[in-house]
Amino acid sequence: MTDQNPIIDYYGKNYSEDDRLDAGIARWEFIRSKEIISRYLTSEPQVIVDVGGATGAYSFWLAELGHQVHLRDITPEHIEAARKKAEDRQHKPISMEVGDALALDFPDNSADIVLLMGPLYHLTESEERLKAIGEAFRVLKPGGVVLCVGISRFASMISGFTDRGFDYPEFEEIVDQDLIDGQHRNVTDGPFFTIAFFHHPNELMSEVSWAGFQFEGLIGIEGPVGLMSESSGWLDEQGIYYEKMLKYMRAVEEEPSLIGVSFHIMAVGRK
Repeated sequence: MTDQNPIIDYYGKNYSEDDRLDAGIARWEFIRSKEIISRYLTSEPQVIVDVGGATGAYSFWLAELGHQVHLRDITPEHIEAARKKAEDRQHKPISMEVGDALALDFPDNSADIVLLMGPLYHLTESEERLKAIGEAFRVLKPGGVVLCVGISRFASMISGFTDRGFDYPEFEEIVDQDLIDGQHRNVTDGPFFTIAFFHHPNELMSEVSWAGFQFEGLIGIEGPVGLMSESSGWLDEQGIYYEKMLKYMRAVEEEPSLIGVSFHIMAVGRK
C-alpha cells in the first residue's frame, strides 16, 4: 500500500474512528451509511467482509443484526481495539484480523457483501484502488454486492470554509492540489487529514465498473448537509429538522449535480 506507514501511524496514534463517527456532523455519515447498507441486507444471515473497517463500527452493528461478519484493517491498533470491544459483547464479528485490502485472506466466491468504507481513499495510486476493488470482486459470490466509499474531490475546499481550515495559510496549497488531481498531501503540522486520494464522483464510478461489477448507483452519503453547521444540533434534537434532513438527503442522494458536494460518496456494484 502506498504511503502505508504514515497512514498506519496516523490512525494508530492520533485518531479514533469510533469517536469521529459519534461526534458532530460525522454522525450523519454513520446514520446514512447504515441506512444505505441496510438496503442490501436480507433477513437471513449473510457473510459480510468489512475491509478497512477500523475498530468495527459497522462490523459490530452488522453482527448485532445477525450477520456473519469478518473485520479486516491494516492498522494493528484498530484490530486490538476491536478485540477489546468484543470482550463484553454478545454479538461480535466472527473474525477480527490485521489485513490488507490488496490481498484479502478469503476464498473466491465466499461473501455476500464486501464493504470498502475506508481503504480506497488511502490507496493513492489508481492501480492499487483497482486491485482492492478487484479483490472484492474475487471474494464475492455471484450476485454479491460491493459498497465502495470515497472522499469527494471537493471536500477540503468545502471544509476550508465550514471548519475554517483557511485560518491556516498552508491549507490553501493542500486544497489547490486536491482540486488538480485528488492527491491530498498533509506535509504540515496542521490539524488536517492524512495522506489520501479524493475522488471525483466519475472516477469512483469508473473504477467500480472497470473491476467487472455491474454498476448499480452512485450516492452522496451526507449530501448538502455537510455544508450546514446547524445540522449537528438538528441531530441532537431529533425534531422536525432531523426528519427533513433525512428526507431530503434521500431525495437528492443520486442527483449528479449534488453528489460532489457530499463529503463522502458511495458507489455500489454487483458481481
